[in-house]
Formats: sequence, C-alpha cells, structure tokens
Amino acid sequence: MEENPHLIITDWQMPEMDGIEFCQAIRKTRFGRQFYIIMLTACEEDHELVQAFEAGADDYIVKPFSIKALEARVRASQRLVALQKEIETEREENRRFTADLAVANRRLEQMAMTDQLTQLPNRRYAMLRLEEAWANSQRKNQPMICMIIDLDHFK
Repeated sequence: MEENPHLIITDWQMPEMDGIEFCQAIRKTRFGRQFYIIMLTACEEDHELVQAFEAGADDYIVKPFSIKALEARVRASQRLVALQKEIETEREENRRFTADLAVANRRLEQMAMTDQLTQLPNRRYAMLRLEEAWANSQRKNQPMICMIIDLDHFK
C-alpha cells in the first residue's frame, strides 16, 4: 500500500487469506476504493464470479489465462484509472472555482449594499433590512416600529 498502486491482481486461492477476504479488506479502507482489482480464479461458476464482484473485484480472469488477455485487461484498467483521475482533477478544479466564485459573490454583495464614498450601508441595504424586519414581524405577529429621518430637512 505504500507504493499506492492503481491496479491489484490477486488470486482467489491464497494461503491465510483468500482473494474474497482480500478484496473485502481492501474495499473497507478509504484508499482501497480507488484500486482496480483483477481476480484470478480457476472457477467459471456464475455464483462464485458474482461473489468476487460483490467482494469488490472489478474484473476477473479464469485460469489458465493468456498473457494477451491479461494485457488487454490491464490496458482497460489503465483507461479507467486515467478517467477516474481526470474526474477527480475536474472535481478539484470545480471546488476551487466554486470557492473563488463564492468570494467574488460576497464582494459583489457588499459592494451592492455599501455606499462607495462613505462605506456606509446604502438604500438597497436599508430596503432589504426593512423587508426582513417586516417579514419577521408578520411571522411573529408583532407590530413593527420604523423611524424614517429626512436628512435633507436638517440642512
């Protein structure tokens, strides 16, 4: 696991732990979900192959197998791993973009609610707060008290 492989080829029949137990143990770990696991088996019984897939195998090869078949499956696993990496890279880019967008939206909202010259809340901010206060008073069935001062009158 220190090597962080992308592909694991395991046999069904192994001493101490069989391939099914191995797959189940790997898939229980957080990092084990990213591996592509090919199970080697001597059995072609449907119920056993289903058991291998349910344990976490992604593919299987019936023994004896040809090197060409193994190479083809390894190439297929490489394509899948590459696609998974692309998806993860795109997800990370989307997370960064979303975070940047959230910061920009907060800045825009602040700019829309603040007077550029004085940096004080503007009329838009006051109207929004008034709407919120009105909705709150309606929800709680309480009267709303509001005072409006005309600053031009005091000039």
